[in-house]
Amino acid sequence: MSNFTAIFTDSTLRPSQISHLPNTIVFPAAVMGDIFKLSDSFTRIILIDGVFLHHRPVWQRELLYKLNTSTIIYGVSSMGALRAVELRKYGMIGHGWIYEQYSTACISSDDEVALLYGVIKDKVVKVTYPMVEIRWMFKVEELSIKFPNFNIIGAIQSLKSIGFSRRELSNIRDILAKHHLESLVVDRLLSNLSNGLYDIKRLDAISLLSCLYPNFCLRT
Repeated sequence: MSNFTAIFTDSTLRPSQISHLPNTIVFPAAVMGDIFKLSDSFTRIILIDGVFLHHRPVWQRELLYKLNTSTIIYGVSSMGALRAVELRKYGMIGHGWIYEQYSTACISSDDEVALLYGVIKDKVVKVTYPMVEIRWMFKVEELSIKFPNFNIIGAIQSLKSIGFSRRELSNIRDILAKHHLESLVVDRLLSNLSNGLYDIKRLDAISLLSCLYPNFCLRT
C-alpha cells in the first residue's frame, strides 16, 4: 500500500504553492463526503480549509471513520482547527494559535475563521477579513498596552456583531476609529492587514507543514 498525504486547502494556501510536496496530493477546500472518498492509499490527511457556505461542511463522522482506520489526521488554520477541537479526544491532531484559541474556548464560533474572497491569477484577494486575523493583529501589535484609550473589548464586540461577510477594510476602519484608535495607527494597521502581515491562518498552516515536511518551502 502506498503512503500518500491528502491536503485540503484553498484560501489559506493556494494548492499551487504546495503541489510539489512529496507523496502528497492537494485538494480544494473540503466539503461533506470528500474525506469518505479518499482511498486507503492516503494514510495522512491535513485539513486546512473547508467550505462553510453553499455546500455542507466536511462531516465529523467521515473524519472519525478515517481515524478508526489508523489514518493520521491533522487540523489547522480554519475548518481544520474547528474539527480538530471537536475530535481531539478521538485522535485528530490540532496545531497552531487558532486551534489553541478554540481548544481553550477563547473563541467558539465558525465565523471567526470565515471570509469572503476571490482568486485572480491564482492569488487570493480578500473581500473581508476573518476575525482571528484581526484578533492576531491586536495581539502582536499590543494595542491594549500601547494605546490605553483604545476600547479593544468594544471593538471586538462591534466586529463580531457585523458578521464575517461585512468585515471589509472600510468597516474595520470605522469600528477602530469609533473605539478611539488614532487615525495614523488605523492607517498603518489596515495597510499591514491588506498586505497579509497578520494572516495567522496562513502562518499556522506553514508552521504545521514545516513540522511535517523536511526543508519545507512555499512556491511563489
